[in-house]
Parts: sequence; structure tokens; C-alpha cells
Amino acid sequence: MDHPMLIFFTFLFCVTLGFVSELFVMFPLEKWYTTIRKPLFHPKNSIGVIARSWTISYGFMGAAIYFILVSPKPHIPQIVLFVVQIALCFIWPILYFHKRNIGAALKGLYVLLPITIITAASFFLISIPAGALIIPCIPWEIYMIILNKKVLELNSEGQRSTVI
Repeated sequence: MDHPMLIFFTFLFCVTLGFVSELFVMFPLEKWYTTIRKPLFHPKNSIGVIARSWTISYGFMGAAIYFILVSPKPHIPQIVLFVVQIALCFIWPILYFHKRNIGAALKGLYVLLPITIITAASFFLISIPAGALIIPCIPWEIYMIILNKKVLELNSEGQRSTVI
């Protein structure tokens, strides 16, 4: 399965998924997101930062799966974990921004983080570069959990301040 174009296609496929998920963030939601309460540690121009950070993560994931696909034997469990991870990454902005369901998005992140950790560990068993490319997703997902949780708290009934 070692083909020079495979790295291009896996990278392109994953980055395209990231771009498509970014569309759920950029267009219909700017008005909503600017009106909700956010903590001080949320990124400035947070819609753009969050969307682009996810897209970068997709690029890392595309490069990582390449190393798994070109390994000597098929690794179906790792591929399944990868598909679950990338699907959860794709669903998060839809839940958070498009559906405006911060609670469901947070639950999705709670599922995504252990899947990502397991994916990274299982990738390391096959390819050190593959595992290493998944690792940057972990701190990003932890940050997103903290941010998502705080936004949910600030926008629950009875919260007053727009920024804490």
C-alpha cells in the first residue's frame, strides 16, 4: 500500500474534513457566538482560531494515518479508532456552533479525549511518527474541554458577567 500519493490523499482528505467542519463555524454563527459569555482565557477571534486549530489537527491526523496505512500489515483496530476520532472531531463544531448545544459538544469532547489517547498509544505501537502526530491533539482537546465547560457554566441560568 506504500504509494507516493497516499500521503497527499490522506492529508488532503483529513484537511478537507477540517475545512468542511470549519464551514459550520464560520458562516451562520458569528452573531450567536459573539453574544454568549466567554472566559478571559478564550482565544481572541475565537471562531477563527478554533476553526483553524481543528484544521491543523486534521492535517496531523491525515499524516498519522498515512504511517498506519503503509505499515507492513493491516491494522484494522487502529484504523477504526482513527475513524471514530476523526468523526468525533467533525461532529464537535456542528454540535457547538451549528446546533448551539454547548452541553452536547462538551460530552462529545469527553468521549473524544480518551479515544484520542488510545489512538495515539495504539499508533505508537505501529509507528512512532504516527503516534507523535496524534499527540498534539491531546492538549488541544484538554483546552477545548476546559473552555467548553467554562462557556457552558457562564451561559447557564443565573450567570451575570459576560467575561470572568
